[in-house]
Amino acid sequence: KIEVIYEAADDLKLATKSEEKIKNYFLYVGNVYPHKNMGLLLEAFKVLSQKNPNLHLVFVGKEDFLYKELKKHVKKLKEGEKIVFFDEVSDEKLASLYRNAICLVRPSLMEGFSLPPLEAMENKCLVLASDIPVHREIFRDSIIYFDQYSLDDILAKMRHVIDLSPQEKGKLVNIGLEQAKRYSWKKTAQQTLGVYESSLGL
Repeated sequence: KIEVIYEAADDLKLATKSEEKIKNYFLYVGNVYPHKNMGLLLEAFKVLSQKNPNLHLVFVGKEDFLYKELKKHVKKLKEGEKIVFFDEVSDEKLASLYRNAICLVRPSLMEGFSLPPLEAMENKCLVLASDIPVHREIFRDSIIYFDQYSLDDILAKMRHVIDLSPQEKGKLVNIGLEQAKRYSWKKTAQQTLGVYESSLGL
């Protein structure tokens, strides 16, 4: 017997939007295991930055072996100086990075739940993500999807996000914020407790 109980994102508790020194950036948060599809993101950024010299790509994540290898790879790229790495950051810093980003990009080939997009939505950050079943299940119509195997499609969607008016972007951000409210750790705990009680016949 299976009961599905969803996770939730931590509350980063940042009430106001602080400024970031880096401007005009796409954001990636999380590890860089092979299924995260970093090759597609880097290739898309390479193409975009050729016509957008002030564009940046920001990575946030624990500096494990794969992150170190990614940094070595990026140093060899012509666009390397436009790609910025942060290691693990404070909640306040992460919330600020979310709120000042063009959007969060999540090109994963597979996920279990995908917490960073939910975290981004709670912090008024637009999300651009791969069109995989788990993303459709969790985020429904509150984010912008792209084909995770198509460079042309991710490029088209990234360009679309860049060209959004403040009003258009604000509308999408509000839809994401409302979707994020569907998930909470309190609800997770209550549902988990309910399963235990049901199993014990309480």
